[in-house]
Amino acid sequence: MLGVLTSLAVVLTWQQLTINGQIHIEQLIQQEGNAIQSQLSEGLSIRVLTLRQMANRWEADADAYAYVKDSYGYQAIE
Repeated sequence: MLGVLTSLAVVLTWQQLTINGQIHIEQLIQQEGNAIQSQLSEGLSIRVLTLRQMANRWEADADAYAYVKDSYGYQAIE
């Protein structure tokens, strides 16, 4: 009888440790996923900002070119 109770206690303890291990692994995976998501989001935000700045410069250059092209007096300066 004592052997059966001891075996049952070992099985239940082992099962609880397995469940706790799985929960811990899931938490680690979630943390890593969150960290990766944060890094990607930050990196993309920086790239989007840079692209917007480039687009604004290109637009300003295009506006200046169009202004010079359409204004007869500035063509000599060009």
